[in-house]
Amino acid sequence: MNPAVTRANFQTPAELLRGLYLERKKHNAAYSTRAFARDLGISQTLVSLILNGKRHLTVKQAAQISILLIDDMLDADPR
Repeated sequence: MNPAVTRANFQTPAELLRGLYLERKKHNAAYSTRAFARDLGISQTLVSLILNGKRHLTVKQAAQISILLIDDMLDADPR
């Protein structure tokens, strides 16, 4: 994960997710919110609502996303 995309750079979980989405889109212009939702294991509608600030994450959703992001980071770690 890009060091610029860290929790310290964001005020809300939505801003963190938006940063992660934009980081992935920067590496793949065809990357969509649909693909991001699939990668996070949540619906595209929910991702859209969260990214647009119209819905907050529940604790359960945040935990689910955290587990997936940690797995993603571990898979990307070259060690």
